Amino acid sequence: MRAEGRGTSMMLRAVLLLLTASANIVGSWGEPLAESNHGTSVAGAAVVLSDNLSIPDDGLVRLKLIPFHAQRERRRRERQLRRLQGVEEDVISDREFDQVLAAHKDRPEQYARRRRAQQQVAELFQGYGTHYVDLWMGTPQPQRQTVIVDTGSGVTAFPCKGCSNCGVPKYHSDGLFDQDQSTTFRKLSCNECLRGSCSGNECRIHMSYQEGSSWSAFESEDQCYAGGLHSKSVSLDPAANNDDLNPFLAAKFAFPLKFGCQISLTGLFITQLADGIMGLDNAQASYVRQMSDSGIIASNSFSLCYWRQDEIDTDGTESGAFTMGGTDERLHNTPMVFTSAGVGGGGFYGVQVQNIYLRAGNSGISAQSSDPKAKVAPIGLPSSSLQHGRVIVDSGTTDTYFSRTVGTKFLDAYKTMSGVDLDHNKKTMTLEQIQALPTILIQLEGDEVRNKKIRDSFGKPVPGLAEEVDPTRPYDVLLAIPPTHYMEYDPDEAAWTNRFYTSEPSGGVIGGNAMMGHDVFFDAENQQIGWSESDCDYTALMDKFKFVPGVAPSREENQQQNAAPKPQPTPAPFKIEPVPAAPEMEVTTEKEGVPNEPDDDAAEQDDDAMEGDDVVEMQDDAVDVSEDELIDAEEDMSSQFCSSMTCQGVLVSTVLLVVALVALRALKRSKGPAYELSPDAVTELELQDSAGNVGSDGIIRYRDEPVGTP
Repeated sequence: MRAEGRGTSMMLRAVLLLLTASANIVGSWGEPLAESNHGTSVAGAAVVLSDNLSIPDDGLVRLKLIPFHAQRERRRRERQLRRLQGVEEDVISDREFDQVLAAHKDRPEQYARRRRAQQQVAELFQGYGTHYVDLWMGTPQPQRQTVIVDTGSGVTAFPCKGCSNCGVPKYHSDGLFDQDQSTTFRKLSCNECLRGSCSGNECRIHMSYQEGSSWSAFESEDQCYAGGLHSKSVSLDPAANNDDLNPFLAAKFAFPLKFGCQISLTGLFITQLADGIMGLDNAQASYVRQMSDSGIIASNSFSLCYWRQDEIDTDGTESGAFTMGGTDERLHNTPMVFTSAGVGGGGFYGVQVQNIYLRAGNSGISAQSSDPKAKVAPIGLPSSSLQHGRVIVDSGTTDTYFSRTVGTKFLDAYKTMSGVDLDHNKKTMTLEQIQALPTILIQLEGDEVRNKKIRDSFGKPVPGLAEEVDPTRPYDVLLAIPPTHYMEYDPDEAAWTNRFYTSEPSGGVIGGNAMMGHDVFFDAENQQIGWSESDCDYTALMDKFKFVPGVAPSREENQQQNAAPKPQPTPAPFKIEPVPAAPEMEVTTEKEGVPNEPDDDAAEQDDDAMEGDDVVEMQDDAVDVSEDELIDAEEDMSSQFCSSMTCQGVLVSTVLLVVALVALRALKRSKGPAYELSPDAVTELELQDSAGNVGSDGIIRYRDEPVGTP
């Protein structure tokens, strides 16, 4: 037995010595290793094969166990260091790596690009004043929930089964989320609470707001992803085109999301179009931060690109793009410039206001005037008065607010330049008169080092930098809010209303109407916000890069689907030619200069034609047909039912008619105005009012800061 044991030990030693030779060439994960760091040596009676493998004199082989994630992180650091400085060493310390990064801190965007595995671009839709995204929850059949994208909130929540009087089916776009239909759903235990507190054996959250709205929920977890197709869930397809824009790639970004499963709602949460809210601040429970912590994206950052349509369809009106894990430069019309120290207390994204200007009208919507002779005048207040408390960028607040200290100077300067009293009463004006009003320019403190490099690279004044209005601070960011953005049009009354407020007791909010026309990059990792002017035209990008989103089902169909989910096949792309984007508010009615509504009579006739055709059933499945399948279907039909040229011609014409009707249904718009405030459709504007959202302690609170929270 001893002889056999020695023989086995010697054989094992021989095998390991052979492995040693290859260890000089290939490392533990298939990467070249330097001879100076690895090799074979003899120390006493022990054979040392590498840093992690040795055979002592007792004949036992001992392996040092290193977790895979530690090996992967070490290799990532090595590769990055070599790229940055050309370092040849194989193993580097954390301190060495951090020192190199510190020396290159003026280029954080490069590291974000190198680190991320992938970023995802999703379609945004327009609600009653807010923007929302599709969230697909649960397995095996994901259920759609639409959620407002809100950088002023820190938790994602929507109504679940059992929630009574919760906006379904009268107001919300989808039915209640049925947690019983998901095999991956679970309630969080008391030791897992992110935002709530333990009550019984579950984590309970209760949020109340100054304007009277509130909701209650228990914290839960389920698989989810954002974006994809608006009409149906998608399945993970390893062969899908690996492009950020590809909606069929969305399931690749699924992860276990911790969220609030709402059991009661009051106020605006009941009457809004979107089902719930997506928290996007930098708190632990926010959506993108959870996504990043799960390893789905490598960068805790995202971009929101807003546009505004004059009218909306309750089944979904495309109005921008949401990029998770970074920013997509294909959306940008100008170089992205950056404000400094972006993230403040409470996870909010703050900015420092340096100045406010007014630029004479008819000078375009860009920060760079289309008329070089257009007058630009500061309102005449120091930065301390303009700031007067914390100013945040809040994507979930529809309008823009500044403090009362700004009011008098701003309104006087506006009247001097335009001759118009800027109040909040509805005004009957033509489009030409609106465009003749001043553009508001907000100067924000910029990242001097980063923006200087962008300016030097661009070789001329950069739209979005302040050098032309303030040569003493050329690398500040200049944010333009043209009159067609801060003035809101009501097509029913043919009137305009000012949505730029100077009434806050302190602080301020740069809201959705100021973000509009920009791709705004919220980079929590590097404490910065990026700004690039953009058309925010998701549909045009999809068409350009040959990705076509699915046709949206009606709100009733979505609610019925959530009530009784059924397994459905992954939809095949069906190509529909997009409608060219209309120029901003350029269409006029017979009343000169007033934007016109779509031809409602024509749309109703088209609807009647579709509804009266018993052969055509407008179901989701009608679009799940590829072009090849359509051709095969035509051939099969013609061969089985008729052989004459006349008969085949009729069949082909019928198929083409079906395709045309489906496309017409997809491109149809509803007749309701985007910002109409009717008794049955209360607006889902910001969840705080201007003056009434101040606590007894004088502190302004936004979104999900409960009353009484310091």
